[in-house]
Amino acid sequence: MSLSAGRAAAKVFIPDFEEWSRQRQEAFAERIDYPVRKTAHAGEFAALGILMLGTVSSFSKRPFIRKGITAWMLTAFYAATDEFHQLFVAGRSGRASDVLLDSAGAAAGILLYTVVRYLAKRFAAR
Repeated sequence: MSLSAGRAAAKVFIPDFEEWSRQRQEAFAERIDYPVRKTAHAGEFAALGILMLGTVSSFSKRPFIRKGITAWMLTAFYAATDEFHQLFVAGRSGRASDVLLDSAGAAAGILLYTVVRYLAKRFAAR
């Protein structure tokens, strides 16, 4: 395990991280690496969900809520195929929990976009 995500986050958010002992750096990086990687992955799928919503919206005349559900379903399907693909990659594993995390990230991104869109329309109408 490289712990590169944990180290990178620590270097950004902890000003004196480089001054810590090597052992303390490794222990900290090991403790935060997993949550940092999973949070980043959920964020990536949030962005993908928003992009998918834009794509679906450009091809569909359905109500916005249906576009959002379609975008989420397509992004969740992609998450599932990505995990399936990882079953065949050495050193990787496909996990249902990762599909759920990625799908939740996509839902959060689509929901965030929907709220921002609603607020923008509401304030523009004033």
